[in-house]
Amino acid sequence: MPDEVLTPPRLFTLERDHDVTGVSGTGTVADGVVRPDGTVSIRACRARCATV
Repeated sequence: MPDEVLTPPRLFTLERDHDVTGVSGTGTVADGVVRPDGTVSIRACRARCATV
C-alpha cells in the first residue's frame, strides 16, 4: 500500500484578525482539508457557505 493511503487528511482553519473590506469579518473565516495527494478543499464560513 502506498504511504499516502495511510496518511490521514489534515484539517485547518483560516483565521482573520482584521478585515479591511468588512465583507468576511474577523475570526474563523474558512475551514478546509488537505488530502494526502496535496489537493485542498476550502469552505468559506459566511451566511451562505461556498466550497472552492
